Amino acid sequence: HIILRGNKPPPHSFFRMTGDADERTKLINPLEDPRILCLCLDKGQIPNFVVIFENPETMDDKFDEFLKYFDEEVEIDTTNEELTLPIVFKTYYSEFGGTDQKLLKFVWNWYENKEFKVKEIIKMVRRSRLMIKYEE
Repeated sequence: HIILRGNKPPPHSFFRMTGDADERTKLINPLEDPRILCLCLDKGQIPNFVVIFENPETMDDKFDEFLKYFDEEVEIDTTNEELTLPIVFKTYYSEFGGTDQKLLKFVWNWYENKEFKVKEIIKMVRRSRLMIKYEE
């Protein structure tokens, strides 16, 4: 957790996991990439995607490929006025931008069933015509 999230405080906490003197902080990469949270928190998928880390030059493309898996997890139900997203996006909301708009833009980078454009979804959420619901 310390390394993956750059020693940021865990959700619902004010304090970081470790101090600056901890040896693990030397492993922290200053570049932040919330895509790693999607991979690591979906433990059932990890064995299939460990190859992401084999070659640093192809890691970016492999992360994108993995995130297409979330396409099945995003559901838009205009009848019940709900947009369902995986719980990881609620748990680490701040990592994905900290606003509904930034979160939805992040998700729409990989969401392939684009029945609606991200601007339309953001507008519906703002106007309370679509509520974001998070599921495991």
